[in-house]
Amino acid sequence: MAPRRSHPILKSLEELDAATLGDVIARAEALRDEKLAEAKAALKAETVAKAKALGLDVEDLFDGARGRRGRKANGRSKSDVVFRGPQGETWSGRGRPPGWIVALEAKGHKRDKYRV
Repeated sequence: MAPRRSHPILKSLEELDAATLGDVIARAEALRDEKLAEAKAALKAETVAKAKALGLDVEDLFDGARGRRGRKANGRSKSDVVFRGPQGETWSGRGRPPGWIVALEAKGHKRDKYRV
């Protein structure tokens, strides 16, 4: 990485006390967030304009991926029930198997028998 050139603002920061530095940091972060939001809006507008010029819908560009948060490629969300036990217990199939399914498998039951 190339060394940064010394900027007058960076030099003046060394003269500030801790409270003032905190104020500067808060303002710099707020300004960064504003600039990122502006850049995002500009990029979005540019992308939409280019898509329209090509006769495309923005969703066509991303294969309809917009608005699919919380869903996996298989169409299930994180909390969908995949297995249901004989007493109504449920398990999503993610992570460590719960005790009820471990106990059933120890008795010789097949996990697929409880798949919803």
